[in-house]
Amino acid sequence: MSTPIQTLIDGYLDETLTPDQMSELETWINANPDHAKRFADAVHFDERMTAELSWQQFTEQDPSKTESTEPTPVSTANSPLGKRMIWTIAATAAAILLVAGWAIRSSDDPSKPNQPTGPSVAQNSVAPADPDGEPDTTFATLVQSIDATWEDEHASQSGDRLDAQTIRLRSGIVQVQFDSGVEVTLEGPASYELQSIDRTKLAYGLLSATVPPGAEGFRVDTPSAQVIDLGTAFGIELDREGLSKVSVFDGEVEVVTDKDHQKRLLTEGQSLELSSDGSMSDIAFETQRFEKLWPFSSGIVKSTGAFRFAPPWPRLVNRIQSDRRVFVLPEGYATRLQSPCSVDITEPGQYTKATQLLPSVIPTDRRVRSFLLMFNPEVPADAPTNRQRPMIRDLELVEGSITFQQPILGVIVQDKTLFATDGRFSSRSAASLPFGQGLELDAMRISDIITLSEDRRTIDLSLMAFGRRGDHVRVIVDASIRPFFPRRPK
Repeated sequence: MSTPIQTLIDGYLDETLTPDQMSELETWINANPDHAKRFADAVHFDERMTAELSWQQFTEQDPSKTESTEPTPVSTANSPLGKRMIWTIAATAAAILLVAGWAIRSSDDPSKPNQPTGPSVAQNSVAPADPDGEPDTTFATLVQSIDATWEDEHASQSGDRLDAQTIRLRSGIVQVQFDSGVEVTLEGPASYELQSIDRTKLAYGLLSATVPPGAEGFRVDTPSAQVIDLGTAFGIELDREGLSKVSVFDGEVEVVTDKDHQKRLLTEGQSLELSSDGSMSDIAFETQRFEKLWPFSSGIVKSTGAFRFAPPWPRLVNRIQSDRRVFVLPEGYATRLQSPCSVDITEPGQYTKATQLLPSVIPTDRRVRSFLLMFNPEVPADAPTNRQRPMIRDLELVEGSITFQQPILGVIVQDKTLFATDGRFSSRSAASLPFGQGLELDAMRISDIITLSEDRRTIDLSLMAFGRRGDHVRVIVDASIRPFFPRRPK
């Protein structure tokens, strides 16, 4: 920050800030709830002093001057002080709302100490200043585009801000993040109308939506019904003739038909078919059609080698087994850390020894998403006890690379750190795995190797697999909702 913050606050109170300084002050206020509280306190103090001085001046008037018993009315809207008071009241209200929003999201339920909180709406409560000085009507961002071809003449690009408009996708995949934290992934051909921050309409196409806590009520209309989120992840497959299939991956949704307003509650593991006339029927829960979207909707750009994206089921991860695959399990929704999170790796580089690790912490209030990279070999129920020391001929090399859309904040590879964070991000974790453990980093020929790329987005993993021994890595990825300074919406 180029200007001292107290100078900016004083300039605001004195109405001497330039537009650039006002933008600088807004950015500072929006960055932290303590900043917002400090600003609100300064405004409150200034207004109290102004009121007290005005009262003193009124009471100290010469009592002999009583030509009028009524005070002369003053048009505060036209006076310099009145203008500042109007701006001050508005700014103070915004700051109070900002602090309240942070407080609500930061409060813990004592019975659920690790309960994920809602999305970071507060950091977007002040819209980015438009370079043209026009009101910002955008409420979502196109965060990812994979081999997308568009029906429209002008193709959108990653980073574009979106207002009320229709996305017409001929082929490929796009991901839209709403400022509320809701994430919608589309596969073309698709036509999807953005109406507001919590209401959309799917004309046809394949859609997968993740609605974090705090953004419940997000709605997707179809030609025959409305699908209303109750805190969940769900998918809709809708053809051009109006036949749709709704599947709930997590949580609950309510389906309301247009024709007779019939309501139906769907929970995790249930699917429903809706005909074009609005009639509903239960169908078998199958996820194959959506599986291609899940990595992208979770913020994974690509993976190679042994990495495979695990399905959301079963929740008991010890049922997900393979001798040749490393499964990628998203651990719940993006969440704001309620306490610091210990990690083993934060710096780019290749790690083969435990002595190379530099334990650190990700601070409280950081909005993150957690992934478990899990190698869980298949073991017959009657398998004999493993030999204490593996023979070279028994070893198998399992390798792969995975790239995330957002920067990696930290990686957890040691037993004690994994154990300390198991269950923190999701009820589906590796805590119940009897043979799950961290990497073996001992610099011997059978050592595991993990590499964090220079841009902090890619992890390369090389595992020396043996018998029943599993290997687990927890990756903590940045999930901040950033106030994009956009290319103008089309």
